[in-house]
Amino acid sequence: MRIFTVITFINSLVFLHCIGVISDQREKADKSVSNKTLALIAMGQGGSEYGTPQGGGEVGVSGQELTSADGNFKVFIPEGAMQEGDSQYFEITRYNAATNALPNGFLPSSHIYEVQPSYVFRKNVRVTIRLETDTISANNLDKNSSRGFSWSSKSPYSDAGRLQGWGAFTTKTDGDSISFETRTFSLFGAGSPPPGNRPPTILGAYYYFKTGCSFVPYRVRAQVIEPDGDTLDVRLLTGPPGKQANVLPMEREGSTDWYSADIFKESVTSSGTDLQIVATDNFGSVTNRPSTGLFHYPTDSGDPNYISQYNIDNDGDGILCLWEADQGLNDSDPNDTSSYTDSDGDGIPDVSDDTPSGQENPVVDSLVIFPAQASANIGEQLEFGLMASMNGQPRFVRTNLSTTGNALSGAPVGALTNSSFLANAPGIAGIHAIVTGLSATATVTVRDSLQPSDIVDLSAQSYSFSTVRLEWTAPGDDGQYGRVTGYQIRVAGTPISNTDECTSGWALNHSVTPEPAGIVQSITLNGFSPDTSYYFCILAFDSNGNFNSWSQSPVSVHTQGVPDVTAPSSVTDGVATA
Repeated sequence: MRIFTVITFINSLVFLHCIGVISDQREKADKSVSNKTLALIAMGQGGSEYGTPQGGGEVGVSGQELTSADGNFKVFIPEGAMQEGDSQYFEITRYNAATNALPNGFLPSSHIYEVQPSYVFRKNVRVTIRLETDTISANNLDKNSSRGFSWSSKSPYSDAGRLQGWGAFTTKTDGDSISFETRTFSLFGAGSPPPGNRPPTILGAYYYFKTGCSFVPYRVRAQVIEPDGDTLDVRLLTGPPGKQANVLPMEREGSTDWYSADIFKESVTSSGTDLQIVATDNFGSVTNRPSTGLFHYPTDSGDPNYISQYNIDNDGDGILCLWEADQGLNDSDPNDTSSYTDSDGDGIPDVSDDTPSGQENPVVDSLVIFPAQASANIGEQLEFGLMASMNGQPRFVRTNLSTTGNALSGAPVGALTNSSFLANAPGIAGIHAIVTGLSATATVTVRDSLQPSDIVDLSAQSYSFSTVRLEWTAPGDDGQYGRVTGYQIRVAGTPISNTDECTSGWALNHSVTPEPAGIVQSITLNGFSPDTSYYFCILAFDSNGNFNSWSQSPVSVHTQGVPDVTAPSSVTDGVATA
C-alpha cells in the first residue's frame, strides 16, 4: 500500500461536445508527450514498478480493446476511431504516481499508465482504470468522487490548442473501477479526493485561433464546474511575454459551464502571448491552469506547426492580423489597410487604439491587482495581474509591479519578476502598482514553513548523584533569525544521534523560556538515578509547529555515585595497656 500527500487539482476536457473538428494533420501519431513522461518518472517514488512495460497491441480501423498486463488499465477503441487505412501499434507503460503527480486536492489512487505513441482519434475511446482501494481506505478518501486524469499536449480540435497540464474528466464510478472517454493519448491515472470542500474543476482549457491568421490565438475558453455548488469566479491572466500580465473576467456562456474571454490585442506580440486561467470559489479555493506559472504561447504548445508558422502580420503591413480579421480585411493583402493610420506603430490603427499617440497607458477610472489577497508556501510561485477599466470597459495597461516586506533576516519576503511573485521567507509582502495616478495594492502572506535552526552545542554535566545541568545556544525561529516558541527536552538510556532516536526518548518537564537566537541557555534537572548514564537531545519548535532536527553527536552524562553519609560504627571494646 502506498501513502500519498495532498496535491493540486486542475482539470481539462477532451470530450466531443467542445466546438471544433479534428483535422487530418492532427490525427498523426507522435511521441510529443515523452518529455512529460520523463518529468513524471523523475518525481516518482521509485521501486520495482518504476516504468514497467505493460504490453500493448496493434489497432486498425476496425478497433480493439487494449489491456495492461496487470489487468488494471483498459482502453476500448471503437470501430472507425482510427483514420481509414491507418494502423498503429500502441505500447502501455506503468509508473508509480509521484506525491505531486495529480493536481488540486486529489490523491493518486492508481498507477500512471502511458500509452504511446500520442494520438488523436476520430471518435471517443473509453478508458477504464481499477482503483487502489487500500490507498483510498488508508487515506479516508471519497471513492465515489474519484476522477480520471490525463496529460496530453494534443488538442482534438483543429481551431484550438490545449493549455497543457494534468486534466480531469467527467467520470463514472462502477464498483472499484472508474471509466471516462477521451480523444487523445498519452498519460492516464485515477485520483480520489479527501472529504470536505473541493476547489473548482477546470474540465476544458483551450485557446482558439482567429480565422485568416496564422496560428494566432484570440480567445480563451474553459469549462469550469464547482463540485460543491459554491459561487464561482473565472478570470484570464494575459500579457506579452516577459511583461506585466493584465486580467480579464471570463464571462459565462449562457447557462452552460463554459466561460470565455477575448485576449487583449496588446497582449499578442511577435514573440507570442502569456495565458493563465484562474478559477476561485467563494471560500477562496483556487484552481489555476497551468497550475504554476504562465503558459507561454507558442513555445509551450509543444506543436511544431504553431511554433514555426505563428505570424501576427503575415502581409507585413504593420497592422495586427487580429485587427484586420475583425474588420473583414485580408492579412495576405498589404494594401487593404492603406486608409488606416497607426500613429504609434503598435499594430492597432488609431480608430481602435486606446493609446493612439503612443501613450504608456489609456485613461482609466478603476485599477486593482488580482488577486487582492493570496498566501503561499516558501518556494511557491504566484501570478498577479492588473485589472483596469474605464466606464466599466476593460483596458490594457502597462506598468511595473513592485513588492515590499522584509523577513526576520532583513531579506525580502519575496521576489517579483514581471507578474510572478516567488515566496522566499515567512512574512507579509505587499504588491503595488500605479497607473495614470491610480494606485492599487495586494497582500501576500508567506506561510512559515521554515524549521528553526538546529541546536549543535548542547552539553551535559553531572552536578550530583541525581542532578544534571544542560547548556546550549538558543536557535533561531526562521533559520538563524528570531526566537523559537518552545523546546522539547528528551532523555534516553541509549545514545541519541538523529531525530528519530531523539523523538523516541522520554520528554522531560521543564519551564525554560526560549531566548533570542545566539543567547546561551541552561537548565538544571533533578530526579536522576545515581551512577547511571543518560543521553540528551533538544528539539526546538516555532509557532507554526515546525521542528528543527537533531544530528549532534551523542550528548551523555554519568551521574555521580551515592555519597557515603553513614558514620562508622562506635568502638565498644577499646582497652588501654600501660
